[in-house]
Amino acid sequence: MSFFQDGKHEPTPRRRLDARRQGQIPKSTNLANSIILVGATTAVVFALPKLAGSLRSMTTAALRNTAVNPDDVRWLDHLQSHSAQLGTALLPLLGLMVLLVFVSHWIQTGWVFLPHRIVPNFARLGSAEAWGRIFSVRNVHRLLITGLSLLLGGYLFQASLRHAWHQIGNTNAGLADNLATVSDSLFRMVIVMGLGQLLIGALDYVYQRREHEHSLMMTDEEKRAEVKSVRNDPSIRRQRQLFSRQYLQARSEPPTD
Repeated sequence: MSFFQDGKHEPTPRRRLDARRQGQIPKSTNLANSIILVGATTAVVFALPKLAGSLRSMTTAALRNTAVNPDDVRWLDHLQSHSAQLGTALLPLLGLMVLLVFVSHWIQTGWVFLPHRIVPNFARLGSAEAWGRIFSVRNVHRLLITGLSLLLGGYLFQASLRHAWHQIGNTNAGLADNLATVSDSLFRMVIVMGLGQLLIGALDYVYQRREHEHSLMMTDEEKRAEVKSVRNDPSIRRQRQLFSRQYLQARSEPPTD
């Protein structure tokens, strides 16, 4: 289906469903990646104090027990306890990242499972259709989106780095305060870059959805073929017969007072 198809009729629900079953669903990888980046970075910022506390406890316990015999059961118990504490702190963060991956794709495609799309089709690699897809409008759009993402990401990175360097250079604080400033600037830099990519991803998704709608538009011949196919569908024919029987039965029943 081409973006420049001369269709003028709105797609029917059946045509939309067939396209969905074939995996033709508008989605943007840039939007999904930016949602994951912003969400994961925000989660790390909130979970960092607890993670730092767990790591500090493990380091303190390890340094305190350096002279202990490694075969001592108490040393192993301490190590297992602190490892479990660190794992408990990491588990919600990992679970949230998995949830972000799922949600970032679900908000674009909804519930969809297409096993036949997982199996690679090597017959399409050497065909003329494959070369046509390489130089298609869709791939040109992807190239432009990738270039725009790199340019915007580089600009935001440079601006954030200049701002962080200016903050560090104008302070007379010690090493600990400078490290805190660097970490805050780093997280802020990632958030700003993620929000920039989120904007590009949203624009990309709008374009993908618009292109998808245009590709589903039907010509006069396709519209007639669709109507004929619907009329000859056995399931729809049975449904019509059922509705007709119910209607006739309702009219034949005497009205009740």
